Amino acid sequence: MRVLIDTNLLFSALYRNGSVPRQAYNKAVELPHQGLICERSLDELRDSFIKKFPDRANELDLFIISPTYASLRGGGLAEGKSGLRPPPL
Repeated sequence: MRVLIDTNLLFSALYRNGSVPRQAYNKAVELPHQGLICERSLDELRDSFIKKFPDRANELDLFIISPTYASLRGGGLAEGKSGLRPPPL
């Protein structure tokens, strides 16, 4: 199943480990599901997270790499091999 992940879920999943949004995010990116993330959402996440938590920018860098996800660009779907994963505990 393809699951669209919006900026609010991304922000909340990154902000609080173990939260309900983090659990929802983890479920959305695990097989058999495929997380769909709009490039615009990633840009918005970077801007808002760094603005609110400048001292946690390294967590954002760790979060924005890893499993397969599909990127929504220009109304189309582009398969990708980079995506999001929870930062290490």
